[in-house]
Amino acid sequence: MIHLKSIPFATNKNVISSDPGAATLSETQANGLINERQVTDAKLSATRQRPPDCLIIGVRKGGTRALLDSLALHPQIAVARKEVHFFDRNENFNRGKSWYKSQMPDSRPDQVVVEKTPAYFTNSQVPRRVLDFDPTLKIIIIVRDPLLRLISDFTQVYYTKMENNKTQIALEEAIFRPNSTELKTSYKPVRNSLYSIHMRRWLEYFPLESFMIVDGDRFIQNPIGQLRLVEKFLGLPASIQQDQLVFNRGKGFYCFRNQRQRKPRCLGKSKGRKQIAVNATVRKYLRQKLLPYTQEFFAQIRTNFSSWLSLD
Repeated sequence: MIHLKSIPFATNKNVISSDPGAATLSETQANGLINERQVTDAKLSATRQRPPDCLIIGVRKGGTRALLDSLALHPQIAVARKEVHFFDRNENFNRGKSWYKSQMPDSRPDQVVVEKTPAYFTNSQVPRRVLDFDPTLKIIIIVRDPLLRLISDFTQVYYTKMENNKTQIALEEAIFRPNSTELKTSYKPVRNSLYSIHMRRWLEYFPLESFMIVDGDRFIQNPIGQLRLVEKFLGLPASIQQDQLVFNRGKGFYCFRNQRQRKPRCLGKSKGRKQIAVNATVRKYLRQKLLPYTQEFFAQIRTNFSSWLSLD
C-alpha cells in the first residue's frame, strides 16, 4: 500500500529529494500510482454472481446447514443460502450454467463461493455432472456417526408425517425388509448412511485430494476446531472466532453471530428435535449391519472415526 506521506513528491520533475536514500517520483508518477491502487481496490470491492468454487455435497442430517452458516462468518466466503439442487434435479440442470450462476450470491474476486445441497452426495448422476462442470471444484462432506445420522433422518421423516397427518410406522418396520433381519437399503434414511456406496461413486471421478471430510460429531461439540481445517482446505486465513459461535443450550447446537450482529443466527425449528427412542438391542444390531459399509468408507477416505465402531 502506498501512503502519501511516504512518497517524496518533487515540485519539479528535475528536483531531487533532500533525502539521499529516498526514491524520487514526479507528481505525475505519484498520481499514477495512486490511481492504479484505486483501480485495484475498486476491482477487489466489485461484486458479481459467478459459479461456486466449493460444494458441500452432504450428508443429509450431518450438519450441512450449521457448517454453511458458520462458514458464512468468514469475510472471504460467500454462501448460497438456499439449496440449489442444480446437479441432482433434471429440471434445474437443464436450465443451464447461466441459471445456476444466477442462484449464487454476489461475491468479490477474493471470496470463495460455496453452495450446499446434501442430495448431491447420494445421487448417482451428480459426480459426472460436477466433473464436467468444473473438475477443479473443492468438495466438502460433513459426516456423522451413520447410526446416529440414520436415527436423526428417520426422526425428521417421522415428524414430517405427523405434521401432515400421514400414517407413521415404527423404525424397525421402516428399516428392515418384510419378515427379514436384512436392512432395507432402498429406504432413504438407511441408504443415506451407507457412505461407502456413495463415496465409491465420487472417487471414480475425483481424486481424494479434492475432498474435505468434516467430522460432524466433533463439529457439534467443538465447531472452531473443524472450521480451522476447512479454512485451510479452502486456502483462506483463519478468521472465524470462538466468540462468534454461541451455544444454544435449549437446542444443543451452536448459533452463529457475525461482526455486524448482536443477535446470533440459529438453526431452524426442525433442528435439535428430540430423537425417536431406539432400544439398545436394535441399536446394537443396526451398528453391526452398518459396520461393513463404515469400514469400507474409512478405507476410502484413509482415516477413521473410532466412535463409529463401538457396538455399545
